[in-house]
Amino acid sequence: MKAVVLDDEGRIAFTHYRSSNDPVTAAKEILRTVLTDLPLSAHLARACVTGYGEGLVKAALRLDDGEIETMAHYRAAESLCPGVTAVIDIGGQDMKYLRIVDGAVDSIAVNEACSSGVGRSCRPSPRAWGSMSGSSRRGPSNRRPRSTSAPAARCS
Repeated sequence: MKAVVLDDEGRIAFTHYRSSNDPVTAAKEILRTVLTDLPLSAHLARACVTGYGEGLVKAALRLDDGEIETMAHYRAAESLCPGVTAVIDIGGQDMKYLRIVDGAVDSIAVNEACSSGVGRSCRPSPRAWGSMSGSSRRGPSNRRPRSTSAPAARCS
């Protein structure tokens, strides 16, 4: 479960990540933390949910909106790198490639075969490659990311 809170200027003010098989309980805990940690002068203007358990979490917590996961990924990528032409989503159960044409998702390719756990094995990669600014936009550095397990080893 991932959570992000943006301030009134669109800057990231809070992030959270943890594994959970119970999206409603995890979302309640995250929302409780966010509301407890908000400064007294701040308020939560809107809450949106996406991905696994979207409808269930939205209804249970009476959230404002739901967003299709691929659109949420595209919108985030566009805000970080205006004019983005591709987004790769490496998740826990599949991998998706989004082709962006003229500011819209033109096509999506999904690899579901033999990809279980790929997201977990790739988590070290962004740290090894650096941040999304500067040279890392052109691709990873020459350093090879260290991984504790090979995704192919989990395929049957």
